[in-house]
Amino acid sequence: MRPSRYAHSDALRAGAVAVVVAVILAALTLDLDGSPRSEPAPRAEAGAAPVEAEVEIEVVEEQVEQVAARARPRKTKPKSAKQQVVERARAVKKLARVAQKKADYREDLLVKLGRVPVGATAPTSVRISSFNILGAGHTAPGGNRPGWAGAVTRMQWQLSLLQLHDVDVVGFQEFQPPQYASFMASAGSQYGVYPGPALGPAAMANSIAWRLDKWELVSSTGIDIPYFGGNPIKMPLVLLKNRQSGRQIYFANFHNPADAHGPAQGFRNQATQIQVKMVNDLRATTGLPVFITGDMNDREEYFCPMTTLASMKAANGGGSGPGACAMPPKPWQVDWIFGSPEVTFSNYVADRSPLVARSTDHPMIVADATVAAAVGTGDCYPVRKGTGWVPCPGEGTLGRTDGSSTP
Repeated sequence: MRPSRYAHSDALRAGAVAVVVAVILAALTLDLDGSPRSEPAPRAEAGAAPVEAEVEIEVVEEQVEQVAARARPRKTKPKSAKQQVVERARAVKKLARVAQKKADYREDLLVKLGRVPVGATAPTSVRISSFNILGAGHTAPGGNRPGWAGAVTRMQWQLSLLQLHDVDVVGFQEFQPPQYASFMASAGSQYGVYPGPALGPAAMANSIAWRLDKWELVSSTGIDIPYFGGNPIKMPLVLLKNRQSGRQIYFANFHNPADAHGPAQGFRNQATQIQVKMVNDLRATTGLPVFITGDMNDREEYFCPMTTLASMKAANGGGSGPGACAMPPKPWQVDWIFGSPEVTFSNYVADRSPLVARSTDHPMIVADATVAAAVGTGDCYPVRKGTGWVPCPGEGTLGRTDGSSTP
């Protein structure tokens, strides 16, 4: 049979198709990662039969479809709400682990580059007060202070005095339930209090309050102190941590019994002995600084044992250390602030201003105290600042706290 008269044009069309196919196959010889295939795509001859060209086009279309299918995003089954919650929880935990690692790394770096040895702290300042606020029962109907403002009103005045003197830590005496409730309603978001109601109303009367933005509570306990008739009342000892320096400091607050219900000097002497022992035990076991505030109802009888037997310093001066009972300058109060040997006191005030006199029958005792830096133990790495070196704490040496130096 003779070939069709269109055979020549069919062959030309097939050749053109073959050229296009060859270009496509050349593009497909690269994998998705850009590497060439091991076998190059065949090139079509100009005179190839139309049927062969159609077969090649079908093969190319199939390969293009396979490549497109791999490139298309896969449809995933939607996750349940429970799965989403679990995945979010995992993500939060992962972020927390990362944040903790960063914090640990930063702390290690500060120890190594921040010239601070392990366990060391910067000097720590505290504005401290001892404040007998005259219990609510004294000014209630039938009390022994007729004509005085009620406890709630007086508590508001006393809170103003704390703010006026910018007090960080205060030891209250005669802090009774109406006064506690008024204090917490007005300033509970600003101050922590112990024991408050935690140990009962009798123990509440001698509570310690501290500024929450400057101090955090580490631990707390009550110490049995003989009060009227020798009956024990728990009085507070708290360990607070300064948020800026990291320094941990003990604060205790006491009210030794007055002679209001008969002679109480013997009970006061017992209380003083307990408080001296408390200081010595804390110093021997922890080495941490100790403050004492309180209405001791004694002057020389309290000052001398506390300074000679426990080496405590009074905020208003006087001698301290074994055998050094040198009383502070007069006038002497029965309200005291004491600190351990590493404490330096300044700006002592026994405030008897008109607002104090309307609020209570005691002065408000206030002082600034600076606790010396803790040198700590272990390595200390100096750091360059400007053109010189900033030394480690201690004896002026650079490097370690054991006395050796770093060039």
